[in-house]
Amino acid sequence: MNIFLIFLSHITCKNLTGHYCDGVQFHITSLKPIRPQNKPIAREKQFLRKFEQGVKEKGVFIQKGGKIYYFYMGPLITKKACLKCHAGQGYKEGDIRGGISVTVPFVMNIPLLPLLIGHISIAFIGILGIIIAEKKITQAYETIQKQAVIDALTGIPNRRSFSETLLKEIGRSHRNQNPLSVIMCDIDNFKIYNDTYGHIKGDMCLQKVAQAIKACIKRSSDFCARYGGEEFVVLLPNTPLDDAIFVAEMIRSDIEKMKILSKNSLPAGIVTLSLGVSSTEGNTVFEPETIIKNADTALYKAKEQGRNQVQSFREIT
Repeated sequence: MNIFLIFLSHITCKNLTGHYCDGVQFHITSLKPIRPQNKPIAREKQFLRKFEQGVKEKGVFIQKGGKIYYFYMGPLITKKACLKCHAGQGYKEGDIRGGISVTVPFVMNIPLLPLLIGHISIAFIGILGIIIAEKKITQAYETIQKQAVIDALTGIPNRRSFSETLLKEIGRSHRNQNPLSVIMCDIDNFKIYNDTYGHIKGDMCLQKVAQAIKACIKRSSDFCARYGGEEFVVLLPNTPLDDAIFVAEMIRSDIEKMKILSKNSLPAGIVTLSLGVSSTEGNTVFEPETIIKNADTALYKAKEQGRNQVQSFREIT
């Protein structure tokens, strides 16, 4: 029972690799380790091969430094959630993608019943360790994956996520012959806002604008992202240019109605947006760079015309 309590108190540590606690050692390993720390020792490698052959668990007595230890190991099974990070390694659902080993000091000259209870406890510890470690690893990978596609400041998708979604939606637009529209949004005079109120207030402004833009897109297929700095982008699949202009005007109006004070931003004295809209409507071939460039061109036209307005690429060509 003491071993069990010690193990529980330590297995919640951030580092789940090769940890020692009062003589107890546990190690997460794999035949295809992502990190060097997870490289298996010879015994672990042998057991991992056994797991691939159908063996459910393995336990042996070993001797190190003149002391006897009990070495227990169980497999880590690839679940559906694991494939987000491990599919690239060639694993499929149900495959053995690794294991967790537990090494516990073995005390001789003890009665049979406590010895039996001890062995059962060790096996239980191993199983519990596998469950906890699996959960923590899955959570860690999900966090990493989320950080890769979500902008940390605003909580909406980042530019990388937008680029991937744009490629996918352009392909779908071509196949189905449906229009795809893009709205580029830029906060007017944001540098002045930052210089006046400081970067903390500036970050809060970006967060408010991001959430307001997100609230304006209603369909599950619509997509918004932080494109960079004070610039945001909205992707509207199966949406003709006129409808996209309507959405852009709604976004502009909602930001204006928020009345975020920006006393040095003339002429309104509040935070406003300029927006540029482009669409694949009427085009048979359209590259991602082109639709973005056209929306950007319309955005700069909105800036030149006095800001706080919507311009479309059709209207300026």
